[in-house]
Amino acid sequence: MTKKFSLTPDPHFNLNVGLPLPGADPVDVRFTFNHRGLKELARMTDELPKRPAVDVLMDILHGWELEDDFTRENVERLAQSYPAAPTVIWNAYFDALMGVR
Repeated sequence: MTKKFSLTPDPHFNLNVGLPLPGADPVDVRFTFNHRGLKELARMTDELPKRPAVDVLMDILHGWELEDDFTRENVERLAQSYPAAPTVIWNAYFDALMGVR
């Protein structure tokens, strides 16, 4: 099915992100992200160094396809258990919004 272009973007979009695993190949996890416009994305980018990873992830994520529920506690577990995951997720999100393929 071909998606039609609209000046009003969908509030959410899905994207598979390859999360790094120590000593193994990345594993694709499907995330649902919150769409943000350019001004908000620029503000969020400026604030990245000052904010905890879990706060950033809670702002950009709407859900995920994991057996574990999408909760703040589980997002914190993800960030603590897989230290590279927040950066990989942010980069995939940013690239998707900016049209990088």
